[in-house]
Amino acid sequence: IAGHIKDAKAAGADLILVSGGMSVDPDDKTPEGIRRSGATVETHGFPVLPGSMFLMAYLGETPVMGLSGCVLHDPFTAFDALLPRSFGPEFLPR
Repeated sequence: IAGHIKDAKAAGADLILVSGGMSVDPDDKTPEGIRRSGATVETHGFPVLPGSMFLMAYLGETPVMGLSGCVLHDPFTAFDALLPRSFGPEFLPR
């Protein structure tokens, strides 16, 4: 996971999304992979359901978002609430 994050950053990604294994279970590798990439975790957990295990980190200036599996099937999640804010006010719903 850390290697793929670093590769995405090196390729010039403006935003890196990582999904899978975002709960507090010790077997979930995604949060640790994000940390091992060198990204600084700003928050792990977001009081919105679904998507409460959302993780926000930065690798340098590049946002790295750890997404729980609910982003695949739920119509609105923490990710939907935060993604537009990651790109600035012009992307917020009016």
